[in-house]
Amino acid sequence: MTNNNESRYGWIIIAFGAFINIAISLSYMCMPVLFTEISRDLGLSLVQLGVVWGMVGFGSMFMSFFCGPLGDKYGTKQVIFISCTLVGITGALRRFSPNFFWLALTTFFSV
Repeated sequence: MTNNNESRYGWIIIAFGAFINIAISLSYMCMPVLFTEISRDLGLSLVQLGVVWGMVGFGSMFMSFFCGPLGDKYGTKQVIFISCTLVGITGALRRFSPNFFWLALTTFFSV
């Protein structure tokens, strides 16, 4: 007998979360290949490229403080849907970054 308080979609949410992590990881695995072109187009130094690359982990650490309580308050499905939408938008905005600051900022928020 199922408990009414339990979600019947628990395993789907877990699988969806794992798929999101794989998709995000794949998009960041291709960045080192593009570092030469990115640094040439934006005039970035090696240190600036390292900062952009490090924003991925820093953004994940920072955003987990906010998304955990939001998931508890509003529900996992809603927070995952909204965060996936925002990650897609900010990931696409990386393409339009004119300089180092905007590239680092959009990389920070596309976690």
